[in-house]
This record gives sequence, structure tokens and C-alpha cells, in this order.
Amino acid sequence: MAEVVAGALLSALFKTLFEKLASRDLRSFFRGLKVNEGLLRKLKIALLSAHQLLDDAEVKQFTKPDVREWLFELKEAIYEAEDVLEEINYRALQYEQRGKPRSKPLSKRLQSCLNCFSTFDEAIERKIEEILDRLKFIVEQKDVLGLQQGVTSRLSQRLPAPLPDERYVYGRNDDKEKIMELLLSDNGSSSNKISVIPITGMGGVGKTTLAHLVCEESRVKCQFPIRSWVTVSDDSTLSIIAKRIIFKVTSKECTIDDPVELQLALRDALSDKRFLLVLDDVWDASYAQLEPLMSCFESGAHGSRIIVTARSKTIATKMKSTWLMGIVSTYHLQTVSDDASWNLFEKYAFEDARSETCQELRAIGRDIVKKCNGLPLAIKSLASLLRLVSDPKEWKQILSSDIWELRFQGNQSNEILPSLWLSYHYLPSHIKRCFAYCSVFPKDYAIDEFEQENIIQLWMAEGLLKPGNSGEQVEDVGRKYFKELISRSLFQPLCKDESTILMHDLMHDLAVFVSGEFSFRLDDKSNAKFSRKTRHLSYFKIDVFEKHEGLSETKSIRSCLRVSSSYEKSLSGVPQLKTLLLVGGCLRALRLSRCGLAVLPDSIGNLKHLRYLDLSDNFDLEEIPNTLCGLYNLQTLRLSWCSKLTQLPTDMGNLVNLRHLDIEQVPLEKMPPKMRNLKDLQTLGAEFYSDGSFSNIKPFRSLKRLEFEHLSKWQEWSFPESREDGECFSSLEHLRIWDCPKLNVCLPDNFQHFPCLEELRIEDCEELQRFLGEGLHALTSLHLERLPKLEDLGKGLQHLISLEELSIQDCGNLQCLSENGLPTSLTSLRLYELPKLEDLGKGGLQH
Repeated sequence: MAEVVAGALLSALFKTLFEKLASRDLRSFFRGLKVNEGLLRKLKIALLSAHQLLDDAEVKQFTKPDVREWLFELKEAIYEAEDVLEEINYRALQYEQRGKPRSKPLSKRLQSCLNCFSTFDEAIERKIEEILDRLKFIVEQKDVLGLQQGVTSRLSQRLPAPLPDERYVYGRNDDKEKIMELLLSDNGSSSNKISVIPITGMGGVGKTTLAHLVCEESRVKCQFPIRSWVTVSDDSTLSIIAKRIIFKVTSKECTIDDPVELQLALRDALSDKRFLLVLDDVWDASYAQLEPLMSCFESGAHGSRIIVTARSKTIATKMKSTWLMGIVSTYHLQTVSDDASWNLFEKYAFEDARSETCQELRAIGRDIVKKCNGLPLAIKSLASLLRLVSDPKEWKQILSSDIWELRFQGNQSNEILPSLWLSYHYLPSHIKRCFAYCSVFPKDYAIDEFEQENIIQLWMAEGLLKPGNSGEQVEDVGRKYFKELISRSLFQPLCKDESTILMHDLMHDLAVFVSGEFSFRLDDKSNAKFSRKTRHLSYFKIDVFEKHEGLSETKSIRSCLRVSSSYEKSLSGVPQLKTLLLVGGCLRALRLSRCGLAVLPDSIGNLKHLRYLDLSDNFDLEEIPNTLCGLYNLQTLRLSWCSKLTQLPTDMGNLVNLRHLDIEQVPLEKMPPKMRNLKDLQTLGAEFYSDGSFSNIKPFRSLKRLEFEHLSKWQEWSFPESREDGECFSSLEHLRIWDCPKLNVCLPDNFQHFPCLEELRIEDCEELQRFLGEGLHALTSLHLERLPKLEDLGKGLQHLISLEELSIQDCGNLQCLSENGLPTSLTSLRLYELPKLEDLGKGGLQH
């Protein structure tokens, strides 16, 4: 399938705006306002004029700093236009939720809404006129900057194909053996307890990959029972580094903040232990944070080793002059050979290297590989791009691109490779915004499957996910975007855990470069000030806001995310939080997890555009103010492990756009009324289904995952009389029931409630005696564990025509699996601790 690929990050922004400007409801709203409808047409024309200049400007920004500044000014104007349209959408939604008559057409309801907001039309008109003036001025600068209209870059691309195994590494066997020799021998440094092996080399040459290869060798694992890998990077502090090492060595979270006590804790953790510690990606800036930890490393047992990877040779020089430990000769990693470069490119670029098309592309490919100068990261990223392209003309377009000749700086000393820029340049516009958004996370930010879902929900909050097919879920679009970013090697899997991915630091430099001032990361070391352009920011501790100026002036922030996994003992930054809630009127996403939050201010209700709110792991939080229920745009609410929270706000049913409610390990006593209004809810933790207000509305029709946990009084299922025909859970795919001691029947008799259920897990239900499952025709996985009164599974199993996996454990009274035998679809059977099990039922196994 050919896909037209836009050449600029802003293209997706323009597309979103054009869609909103074309909306019939929006035009109706404007006709109701005392605003000249011609403003809409003028705004659209101005945006179209600017859009024609984007592709040319994106290439020229690297040789002309003024063009780069022009792009940022244009992007800011587009953000402001989006904010105006968001304000209009919220006003309409607010009116709908105020209980006005719903029988009128939407356009008439929107028009009558104006009576409630007498000054709204004047403010909107004034704001649009300001944006129009700004856009007009920006476009007029095109001649001065030498920008041309209609310059485009296109590639026709196939759907992403599976990438080769990440374990394929070429041209590094000799390097690995030399590092192994340094690691496993004393090498003349037997007088030193601890030896350090620095590995240096330019970015993207494969230092981290080589260190991983060495650490995975069986000889290394035998000699070093304790192995710890800590990514240092340029924004790491002493506290972060020490806590990471302690966690890796002890598997326990360290909550110590005092620097002296923290060093003592690290010394104790390493004391008399023979360890291999990898300090990956050490920078000049972060080296100073390592120096106070040297004496802590000395507490390890004789023969311990430290591998340090760094781009700069000066790091190794500093180590020799300041570290008391023995420094083995620095190993400078060279680029890979021409043959190894080609082998790597071929592995990633071609699905079938023997096909006639591939043979035609080989000569062009060899010339492209030469331009990558033996850098594996550059080779992989370009090969992953070309894997999607089959037209030789387009390969030649890549080969002859002017971008190869560009030299530009990402930040200070980090040069962005032209090959990486090419990979980004040809991304689809909608993927570009998602890639750039990830610059808000710190370097080497590990993204496991759970965090991928989190980021997808953040993309969704920002409006970056656009379903292409009718009926396609927004979350599924986000998963496709992640797969595409991985297929293009913009994200890469961790060597040990392929389900966890991260962005290479050079890719991160690229994301930071394209985001510019619009993304900002707060840390203890940074002295930078907020910019009026800032839209996305992240922080480690909320009290870090005290050290940075300008928060009260930053009124256009869209994302504010805590990115630390450590816990804050108490929220010392309450004034900063209140300031943030006061000025954060444009916030779409707010993450306050693990902040030690005890009280959530009523002013949370001021964040009317908020779509994502994470309050998880705040153990002292006892109440959510009802003002939160005025956040009609809210899509994701995370409250997991708020262990003192016993009830939700009364008007939760007003959150009509809520899709994900995470209340894992929240001891709720009851659910608020009208939860059935949440028609788009897809994720829900343990909850009470009945709120006493059932109607003919089909509740939770979009829910895909449901978990019941720690419901000590729940005895049986109950459904509204009006829904006895079934399908209350018409989309549910995953159901887990855990620690419900009085529940006596796992599922209701009417299985039409669960037409799509694929996975069922039941654990720790002491009174459960019967399993009914005849009608679960979609069920593929069944797990039963610690059900002491369960005696048999009746006739249910034989009728599970799709069942593939069956696991039963610690059911002491179970005597027979099934009266009529097991389903023929079964491919996996696991039975543990079933002392009274006598037979598998009639017919036994049919395979």
C-alpha cells in the first residue's frame, strides 16, 4: 500500500487543524457566535499558505538558524490556534453535561449555549484575529528567508515487515574477545581490588552493544555472580546513580535522600561482594557525580570489575588521574569493517535478498552503506527505512539527498548523524509528532509493555492518534505507531528483555533537536528557565520547580510528567503544585505519581482540557474532590495503590469520555452512581458493577479488561432486569477474579453477557464450588488457582470450543476435570498440586 509521507513535523498539526476547521458543528457554533464566520476561512487560508513552505523550511533549518526560529514561531502559532478550537469544544461539551434538553439538534444546542457565556464570543474573535495577524507576518517572511512553496519529499512504502533478530551483531567478535581478556585476567593489576575497563568511541559505534555481548557470556556470569548495569547519561545526579546501583544489587528500592547516608548505603550494598558493574554512557557532566562514589566501589571484594562506556576519551584520562582503582588500558572501539557494514545492512534492508528486486537494489545499497561510515546505528536506521521501499528510484533519492552534506548540532557537543535525520525526515507526519513527544522523557528511559500503554494514552491525550478505519480503537492505532517506530529502529529492544524498549541516546538527541524549546526536562542540575514556547515538561521531584524561574508565566503547558520511579516521602512542593494547577489551563496530561500527595486541591477542576491524570502510588491520598468531575475531556484516570482512598467522587458519571480507570489495590467501599454513562470505558480495575440505577442503557459496552480484587462480601453476580438478554460486557476480553472469599459461582448462568471473553483467571476464592462455562465460545485461556472447595468442572470444559491453554493449581478437592472430556482445541495443559484428582474425564486427552 503506497503511502504519501509528509516531510515536516508540523504537517500533522496542520492536518488536525484542517479537520477541526472543516467540522460542521464548529461552523454552526461560529454562526451562533457574534463572530464573523469569514474568520474561519481566513484562518484556513493562512494555514494553507504556511503549510506549503514546511518541507523546504525543514531541510534549510540546519544551514539557516533563522529558518529554524521561523519554524518554531509557526509551530507556536498553530498550537495557539489549536487551543482556541479546544476552548470552543470544551464550551460545547460543558453545555451538554449541564442537563439541558437533549432533543434539539446539536447546532441549536450550541447556539443556545451562548447565553451562558456572554463574553465568550468577543474573546474568541479577538484571539483568532491575533493568530491571523501572527500567521500573516510569519508567511510574509518567506522571501527574506529564501523559502519556496511546494517542495515535497515522498517515498512510496510497503507495510512494515518484521525486523531481523536484534541478536545479530556483525564484526565485533574480535572486540568481544579482547574485552573478555581484560575482564577475566588480572592484566598486571592484581595489587588493586577493583579494576576499571573504559570503552570509548563515537556515538552509534556500538559501545553499549559490545558491553551487553560481554556480560551475556557464560564465562563472565560464572566469574561475577553479582552483575549490575546502570545507565548514567548526561543528566544523572549522584542520588540517581547511587539508588540505581543499590536497587540493581539488592533488588530493593532505596528511599534515602541524604548524600552521605546514601553513600554509606551503597558501600554496605557492595561490601565484600565480587561484582561486575557496567556504568554505561558516562558524560563529562555526569562524571563529577561519579567521583564521590569511588570509595563505595572500593568496598567490593577483590577481583571486582567496572566497565565504563563513554564517547569522550577525556573520561578515561580523568579516571586515571583521580580514581584509586586500577585502570586497565582504555579500549577505543573502532567502526565496523566494510564487509560487516554490508552484512548488517543486508540483514535489515531485505526480507529476501535473492529476489530480482533486491538484486537491483544491492549496488545502490552498497553506496548508501559507504556514506554511513561504519556506524552500526546509522546503518540499521537507514536499512530499516529502506526495508519499506522497493522502488530503485527512491533508493537513489536517498543516496543523492543533500542531507548527507549537512552538518548540524543537536545540543552543544552532540552532532546528529545525517543518516538518522534521513530516517526521521521520511517518517509519516503523524509518527513524527509521536517520536518528537518522547523527547520529554530522560535519556535511556526504559519502556516496558505497561509504560508503552501509558505513553499511548499520553499520545491520545495530545490528539496524536488518528484512527484510519471505522471502528478502529484509538489505543490500537498507538500500538501500530509503536511497532512502526521499532521497525524503523528509532526505538530498540533491550538485549536482555525484548519486551522492553528504549531510544538510543543519539535518537534522543534527534528528538530533542526537532522539539526545540517546546519540550523541557527539569532536573536538579539544570539552571535553564521556562520558555513561553514550552508545551511539554518532565521532572523527577516536584520541589525542583522551586529552582526554576518562570513557572507562573508558562500558561500553555500541555504535558507535565513525573518520570522518576522513586517515592517522595511527602509532597514538599504544594505551593508549586497549586501554581501549576492555577496556570495549567491548557494541560492535557498531568502525572503526579509517587509524589507523597495527601490532598488534591479543588483547583484540579480548573484543568478543563485535561485528558490524562495519574495519581497512582500516593499512599496517603484519602479523597478526590468532586471538582474533578467537571473535566469532561478526561480519558485516563490512574489511581492504583492509593491505599487510603475508599470512595470516588459522586459525579464520576459525568466523565463521559473516560476510557481507562485504574483502581488496582484501591479499597473502594462502593462505586458512585451513573457509572453506566461511561460508554467508552475500556480498562477498569476491581469495582462494584451495580450502582442501583440501572436503565435500558447497555453499560460498559467498550470495556475490554476487568479485574475484581479483595471483595470480601461479594457472593453472586447480579444484572439489571432490563439486561437479562445478555451482553452487559459485550466487548470484554480479559476477566480476573482474585480474593473474593464469599463468591460461590464464578460466572452468571447467562453467558451471553461475555460473547468476546478470551482470558479468564480465578484465584483465591474460598467458597467457589462450581465452574460454569458452556457458553464461553471465544475463551482461549483459563487459569484456576487456590480454589479449595472446587470439586469438578462439570460439563463446562467440553463446550469451550476455542480453549487452547488450561492451568489449574492448588485446588485440593478437585477430583475430575470434565465429565465429557477435554476440548479438542487444547494445546497446553498445566496441572499442579491436585492431590484428589482421579481422572481427566471421559475420553481423557484427545491428542
